Amino acid sequence: MEKERLIAYKDFYGAKKHLYRDELGWQDWHRDDARTPVSRRVFLYYAEEIGMNIQFFHIKSDRFIGIKSDSRPISVYEMSVDNTKDSPRYFQCNRHVFLNSLRIGVFETAEDLWNNFTIEGASFEDVLENSCIYSIM
Repeated sequence: MEKERLIAYKDFYGAKKHLYRDELGWQDWHRDDARTPVSRRVFLYYAEEIGMNIQFFHIKSDRFIGIKSDSRPISVYEMSVDNTKDSPRYFQCNRHVFLNSLRIGVFETAEDLWNNFTIEGASFEDVLENSCIYSIM
């Protein structure tokens, strides 16, 4: 018997194309790539060891967030969104650039970001667990 999937964000990708709870947080391939099941170490692998930018949609705050970690200091942005578009939420964000985005944090290291960045009082680990991580580049 197939397990019923829980909807995290209805119609996120379009009509009847939902974002599901099992799509939030690090996926198995992220953990395999980083060779660890520990969320903090997965983040540090991508942000510190490789220096890749990470973008995600935080469902609780309904915001797109981008972490620019390919240079120092590391900057965190609330990605610009065009709410006037008559399109699903996923397609309202300009996901490929940090231009016109609001910088909401600056950190010297990925560890500093992990320990100190919060959204609405939630730890960064909780933020990631409640986010769709859609781009690591």
